Amino acid sequence: MNNDKFQAYIHNVYKFYGYGMYGLFLKNGKMIGMAGFNNTDYGIELGYIIDRKYRRNGYAYEACKRLLEFARDYYLSDEMICTIKADNTSSQRLCRKLEFIQSENFGSTNPEILVFKKEL
Repeated sequence: MNNDKFQAYIHNVYKFYGYGMYGLFLKNGKMIGMAGFNNTDYGIELGYIIDRKYRRNGYAYEACKRLLEFARDYYLSDEMICTIKADNTSSQRLCRKLEFIQSENFGSTNPEILVFKKEL
């Protein structure tokens, strides 16, 4: 995402909801991904995306852990959800490490999407 699009996203989404996705940066300033919150019909969803070459280094875990603390401390919601493709075992492991529990799929007819929930 280029800087202009990122600034527009911050201006529009944060102004409306008060939260959104946050850039993840290395100490040298290089952006390696994003993590944050998204409103859905079923509640607030925690999500992330990490550049392939930076995956499996704990960045997603650390970012999501801090975001869950933020959501709890600032009463963002009573629970958080994650939706994950059934073949994405890495994200499923991350959810379980963050103490999410696999839940019902909210009546979805798509067996390819798994839903995880966590009470805050």
